[in-house]
Amino acid sequence: SSATIPEDVVGFLQLGDNFSLPIKNKKSVILEFIKNFEYSLNKLPLNKRSEFRNKSMSLLNAISSYSYQNNAINNCLLELHQKTKNFLTENPNIIVTRADKGNTTVALNRDDYIKNVEKLLEDKDTYLIVLKNPINKLISSLRELLIKWKNKGFISLNLVMAKFDFTDGSLPRAYGLPKIHKVNCPYRIIVSSIDSPLYKLSLYLHKLMFNNFPTNNEIYNSKYVMI
Repeated sequence: SSATIPEDVVGFLQLGDNFSLPIKNKKSVILEFIKNFEYSLNKLPLNKRSEFRNKSMSLLNAISSYSYQNNAINNCLLELHQKTKNFLTENPNIIVTRADKGNTTVALNRDDYIKNVEKLLEDKDTYLIVLKNPINKLISSLRELLIKWKNKGFISLNLVMAKFDFTDGSLPRAYGLPKIHKVNCPYRIIVSSIDSPLYKLSLYLHKLMFNNFPTNNEIYNSKYVMI
């Protein structure tokens, strides 16, 4: 980004998105934890939800019993956190993301980011513009595929109901990550399918192949080598 970012804001952003801040408002954290946990829990089979819900109680108890340490370090972190939020709110043309490699935080000019990502999405050999939201057609086609697999005995009815039963979903979303290790900082398009209709199916197929495909030390006598 060409914007001038205060040094203390830069230092705070360099901590990365995995850095854990001290908890001061326990009530807010607990409510946020429950909301996100229940949202994720709904993606699990019904027979697994109670088990994971019970296991979460120890985490909630740990948060409830946590006592904020009123010291210089914690106070400084919270102050920097608020200052960084204020700075980004006052400068909406700056977006903060991670680099494609290196676990590095990057500040970008929003207009430049949109321009570069849109240019990549204009590649007609890779992407196609659709005139309407294809989510309903995607769900319908997936249901037909699952019914066909069930009728042929590839999957069971219980599996279909527990893992793949859905009524809605969102389309996969694309975003760009800057390749800061390369000249002119090109972007890499990432397509996230989380919460899309195909996400659960892809996880199931990945697990199925991982558990059944032979590992390298099991195929050394084969004339075919999987790399």
